[in-house]
Amino acid sequence: MKRSILPFEKERILKDEVLEHIKWYQDRVKEGYELLENGQKSEAREKLREINKQLEKENHHY
Repeated sequence: MKRSILPFEKERILKDEVLEHIKWYQDRVKEGYELLENGQKSEAREKLREINKQLEKENHHY
């Protein structure tokens, strides 16, 4: 992900960049789920924290 926050209010954001953000989330969720399936609970929790931190940044910004 090139930018952690997409400044919709300041510039036009390309579809590809939005899709890149979506893919970032999908990849982290998939990684976390795979870790959880393999019994690696603490590693899965770290993935979820990473997602949560990004969501908090975006929520604060928007």
